[in-house]
Amino acid sequence: MIHDVQWHPFDSNEIAACGANSYVFFYDRRRPGSRLQLQAHKRPVFRIAFNPIERFLFATASADATVALWDSRNTTRPLHSLFGHGAAVRCLEWNPFNAGVLASGGEDEKVCIWDLNRVGSGPSEELVFVHGGHTAPISEIAWNPNVGVCVLRIS
Repeated sequence: MIHDVQWHPFDSNEIAACGANSYVFFYDRRRPGSRLQLQAHKRPVFRIAFNPIERFLFATASADATVALWDSRNTTRPLHSLFGHGAAVRCLEWNPFNAGVLASGGEDEKVCIWDLNRVGSGPSEELVFVHGGHTAPISEIAWNPNVGVCVLRIS
């Protein structure tokens, strides 16, 4: 089962899909029949998000309650994993104005805002804000394209 499909923001020939089998598949329309596959997590992958500013950076969200950060030039292992959710992460969205800021939402009814510029400064230092208290899982996140404020949809 496919959970998400995303076009690459820098190349209209590249597309990625992720799903229940824990893999992300990359396709290039210039090479029909070819695909690259990546086992991104050990549990289902619900979302893939390409960074709109940094060409080679993308993130995956999983049923394992983590977000993984990847460099598409080397997918042998994630650059970093983000831990802050208590249940499956269902949605991801990069801030359109800041390449290092990512929002995630999950079945734990929380939205997490991550500042990736803080990776390496200490355990979970990259988690800068948690918006909790919702009464249902977070199914979608979007950044206001005018001011970079995060808005969400609760299912």
